[in-house]
Amino acid sequence: MLIPAGCKRPQVSLFRFNKRSPKIVPHAASRQPHFYNHGLANRYLDFLAVCILLVIASGAAISSHQPEDLAIHVKAGITLSVLLLGLVRFGWAGWIAIAVAALEFVPASPIFHACLAPVLLAIVILIRTEPTPATDSPGGLGWLAMLTPPLVLMQIAFGAAYRHKVWGVMPHLAGAMTVACLVLILCVLLLQRRPVLRRPAIIAMSIVLAQVSLGITSFVLRMLDLDTGLWFRVFSSAHVTLGAATLAATVSLGRLVVGDPAPHGEDPGPEN
Repeated sequence: MLIPAGCKRPQVSLFRFNKRSPKIVPHAASRQPHFYNHGLANRYLDFLAVCILLVIASGAAISSHQPEDLAIHVKAGITLSVLLLGLVRFGWAGWIAIAVAALEFVPASPIFHACLAPVLLAIVILIRTEPTPATDSPGGLGWLAMLTPPLVLMQIAFGAAYRHKVWGVMPHLAGAMTVACLVLILCVLLLQRRPVLRRPAIIAMSIVLAQVSLGITSFVLRMLDLDTGLWFRVFSSAHVTLGAATLAATVSLGRLVVGDPAPHGEDPGPEN
């Protein structure tokens, strides 16, 4: 478009002025993340999450009960690693996910490897989560939401140590009860204080309750010396898989509670 002589070119700014505060607040468009969260990208992330869950389930079933079929799990992991290359378009979070997947090929303890796939799933779900800009400080609820995922990951490590006969069952049982109560408390508080997060809170509660139920069932079957049958393999594999889903759900809740990293307590005001 031609601009007449003597006229200034209009300035387009990604900032808008907050009349209640002398600070300049970024416009919503400038606060968008550097990865893509819509359309095809969402379907790709959903597909990756399902693939990771399938790899976790197959790994739990094969490595614990059929070590001779471990090559099948390794091939599935290689295929998943190729699919993960698309995460490079999602910025630093995508690169971290690829780095975590690469650690699967580093010789290490089985407990370390058992924690990698849940962490990878949590990163994918973190990218998939689309929080709204926070309008107020999360306060103590934010601290609780950020504390929960590391404790869930620690509990996953305890479970791996029990499955691989490194530790006894008591640390795993104590950790399971503690973490489950913590997640349920967080979800109940969200239902009371953040009605907009009702759906993800209910999903997280359902996953935790199902995961604990499967763990109790697997433990009872093992105590009854029924840990060589098909049903024990199904319940134990589902228990491990839902443990990874619990970590992903708590990471997503933490992201939703904290919200978009915008200035808390500031009303952006009307645009000029």
